Amino acid sequence: MTRNKREERFLLEGQYDKLIKSFGVNVEEVLRKAGIPEDIFSHRSPSITQEQYFALMTVIENSMSDPALTVKIASSDKVEYFSPPIFAAYCSKDAHTCIERLAKYKSLIGPLRFITERSNGVFLIEIRAGGDVVLPSLLVEMEIVFLLHIIRNATRTHVTPIRLIMRRLITERTFVDFVGITPEMGEKNLLILSEHDITLPFITRNDMMWSYFEPELRRRLYDLKIGDNITTRLRAALIELLPGGSCEIDDAAQKLGLSRRTLQRRLKEEGTTFQQELDSVRESLAEHYLEDANLTMDSIAYLLGYQELNSFRRAFTSWTGFKLGEYRRTKTRYEHTIN
Repeated sequence: MTRNKREERFLLEGQYDKLIKSFGVNVEEVLRKAGIPEDIFSHRSPSITQEQYFALMTVIENSMSDPALTVKIASSDKVEYFSPPIFAAYCSKDAHTCIERLAKYKSLIGPLRFITERSNGVFLIEIRAGGDVVLPSLLVEMEIVFLLHIIRNATRTHVTPIRLIMRRLITERTFVDFVGITPEMGEKNLLILSEHDITLPFITRNDMMWSYFEPELRRRLYDLKIGDNITTRLRAALIELLPGGSCEIDDAAQKLGLSRRTLQRRLKEEGTTFQQELDSVRESLAEHYLEDANLTMDSIAYLLGYQELNSFRRAFTSWTGFKLGEYRRTKTRYEHTIN
């Protein structure tokens, strides 16, 4: 029997209602006009479809009394606190890394894609949706302002694009002044930056913070894809639970809203066990953490939910056949070789 494909949904950050209010519009009214349940923000993990998201943005755009608000809000000094993926982007070493990370986790912020290309001394960022959907002007405007704001803020340099191409031309004075160049009409939404500008160092770089953020972002990507597959849901839950030391089956069952026996039964139906999945998640995260020379062995053991380092050492050797120090040295030598 073939299972029907679920309609893809996108998570809404808890601050989204505040974002809507900041445009000076009534939250309940725009949700109603966009065909979205008015209690959406009371849900633990509110999510909407791509169609609903674009409808919401279109209604907000039509309800705005001041077009200049878009630039003001998208370039706010507090924009990085709106969403974990955005805050994590500030941890990057430069604009190129930042945008590539945003491209990977963009679906956590909304149904948009960043398609990037680096060649001939320029860096192209295409802002698009799935299929041939024409994005609402408000959304494209906010994304462009948002990207430039991050780069300028993190580099303390007033970076100006080489070119800006838009499917729906925006000529509003505040927007043009912010960008620094006049947009052109074209078949794609393209922000084009120079090679020099995308390699300017971010003064906000924080590799340690990124090491903590990445597992959570990966967990959120899992949340977008999960259906009835309990194994995937369990692995996502464990990624969130482990740093707090909660690694027992009862902790995971409570997190998933299931009884211990139900969780065990469903895992058995999928040909696995709780311990197998716990070991697999720990091994995967351990290998990731060991690539970061700034993380001590004790810190990694803690992040994986171990009370003592020796327990982690024994487990890692049983998973991989390597001792911890030996694995890290081998990995370091390999990276030096390919670089």
